[in-house]
Amino acid sequence: MSQQLLYGDLRRDGSRGCLGDSLAKLRSYLHRPPVRVQLQLEAISSADLETIGKIRDGRSLPELTSSIVDLLCEKYGYGRSILLCHREHFFAKLALRDAPHALWGARNGWVAYVYGTSHDEAVWHEVLHLLGAEDCYDTSDPAQNPGPTCDLDDCIMQYAPTPANIRDWPFVCAGNIRRIRAPG
Repeated sequence: MSQQLLYGDLRRDGSRGCLGDSLAKLRSYLHRPPVRVQLQLEAISSADLETIGKIRDGRSLPELTSSIVDLLCEKYGYGRSILLCHREHFFAKLALRDAPHALWGARNGWVAYVYGTSHDEAVWHEVLHLLGAEDCYDTSDPAQNPGPTCDLDDCIMQYAPTPANIRDWPFVCAGNIRRIRAPG
């Protein structure tokens, strides 16, 4: 099974570069048992990132996401993507307004936004959402019940995954492995 993913880093402060490395690590993990999924990565061009970074369509994250997906589908033929930006970016502000508990990132439809940090675990958590994984924490009150609520103590789909609470592969619970491997 193969999945495609576009990625781009909207930060302009010299911190670019880590997103591609982080995704390459995740791709190598996903290729291994028990998941065995091929992740094809494609960088969004600098020109397209410039255009995306200026999008201010809509007053909600779904409206913004729709505009981004439309542009990506026109240029690349598909729109599933992850975008890394600063917390002060318009995208992050919309995401935090719509989901205040999403301190580091959020997924809306075919686009995942990471903005509170750039550590691997936060990036991977949002990418796994794009591949079908669900949160393993109480989404109604993540601060009080950060999880994991599944059968894996170090599941990456818990609230606020960090290097301290995520250990070695496989760090995805059985339920989410099934979801990631499910066709569609």
